[in-house]
Formats: sequence, C-alpha cells, structure tokens
Amino acid sequence: MRRSLIAAAVAVAALAGLGWTIWWSLDTCRPLDRLLGLSGCTHNLELVDFAPLTHTTMTPTQVDGMASLFGQVRTADGYRPGLIRLDPMTGREEGRYPLAIQNGFTRVVLSADGKRAAIGCSLSRNCLENDDSHAVVDSANGRLIETLDLGRDVYPRTFPGETAPGAAFNYSAQFVDNGQKIVTADDERRLVLQDLAGNLVAVLESRYNAMDNWLTVSPSSRYVAQLQRSNRSGATVKIWDSRNGALIGSFQMGGDSRNGVAFAHDETAVFAVVDYSRKYYLQRFVF
Repeated sequence: MRRSLIAAAVAVAALAGLGWTIWWSLDTCRPLDRLLGLSGCTHNLELVDFAPLTHTTMTPTQVDGMASLFGQVRTADGYRPGLIRLDPMTGREEGRYPLAIQNGFTRVVLSADGKRAAIGCSLSRNCLENDDSHAVVDSANGRLIETLDLGRDVYPRTFPGETAPGAAFNYSAQFVDNGQKIVTADDERRLVLQDLAGNLVAVLESRYNAMDNWLTVSPSSRYVAQLQRSNRSGATVKIWDSRNGALIGSFQMGGDSRNGVAFAHDETAVFAVVDYSRKYYLQRFVF
C-alpha cells in the first residue's frame, strides 16, 4: 500500500513537472513556441554583457546578414558606450567596438539604410572630445566619421542631413512609401497615415502615446512597425504597409522592451531586444 502511494505521488509530481515544462516552453520564443510557430518567433539569442538603449538600439540587417547593437558594452574596464557587430541569426560576433562618447550615452539615430549612426547623450554638450553635440559613426565598427553641432536638438527625429516632415506635422512624424506619405500622430492622438498635403489615408491606431510606442520605418520605407508596451508586461508589435495602411502582421512579446524593432534586410522579419529580469535577448519574428 505504501509503495503504491509513493508511486502515485511520484507519478503526480512527474505529470506536474511535465505540465510546467510544456507551459514554460509554450511562452513566447521558448522552444515549443518556436517549434510550433505559434507566435512567429524563430530565434531567441541571449545578449551577454550588453545593455540596450531606449527607442533605437539595433540597425537593420545588411546584405551579409550582419547588424549592430548600440548600448553599454562590457569591456575589460567595465561597461562603456559601444556596439556589437553580430549575425542575429546565429549569434556569431564579428567584434565589440568602443564609441567616442561619454557622460550619459542614451540615444542613437540611424541613417535610412542603417549604415551610419548619429550618437549623442542626454546633455547637449560634454559628450565628445570637442564642443560639438553629436558624433556620426560607421555602424559596422564605430569608426568616427565626423562630429556635428546640432544645437539644442539633443534628440533629432531623423538622421542629420536627411529630410524630415515639415513643422505642420507632429514631432514624431516620418516619411514612408518612398517619401509619398507620412506616418504621424494627429490632433486626436491617433496614429495615422497621411498624404503630403495632410489628408487622411488610413487610421493605423485609434490611440497613440509616443511615450509607450516606438515606430520603425523599414529601409525601403514600405513598412512601418510599432512596438507598444503593455501596462503590465510584454508588448505588442504591429506592422503596416505604408502604401495603403493595411495591417500585415501582429504579434505579442513577453518580457519588457523599451526600443523599436529592427527590420531584416529582406523585410520579411523584425528583431526585438527584450528584457527578462535584467537578462537581454534578441528575438526574431516573421510576418
């Protein structure tokens, strides 16, 4: 009798353990989720000795499949501003490169093709070795190209020298569809697609808050992606076709994310950096 009770208890414990393992594996980007294709997640790589930036932290992948992650990178001297050049599909690192910036590195603005980056900090001065406010670097290796003085424009909405929508549009407005349309927040706090005259083409989201939503335009400008943080945990990513405002992809993410997604070179997938209890993961989703 006693042996039967012990065997039954062991069986119950084993079933409970199996159930918990299956439940854990079905969470976003976990093994069963990726195997069954439930969330659209195909890859989940842990980023070691790296802390991401807010808003933008990753470039789109290039033709060779490589991308760069900007943030705080651990070196022999501790964490410092830098970038990691890697293959986000395999995790293979090409190198870790320091950036010529200090005193509160918080933001990076990428060129449309992702090959250059303008880096600045939360202060308008005292970030570089001279009195300029921003440094333009090569996204592949952090090599300094030039320094610029953008005045008090600490957080430029577009890469220096690239065209931005005029003052009539919201500060977060961006050109899409080869410059033929604009994605922006309107007076009703909606995320909308407009033509160059400001006429409504489509309502993408009925409620939009720039503090909890991050937009990313694909390198071709055909697609626009929004990462919307949840009030509790996780986030929702939506992707629209900028030609007509059609929603073409939507998926849920776990953990916490405070940056916009990055597009794959072929624009069939996006990458997101996600925080799970202060461990950072690079996840890939197809749409």
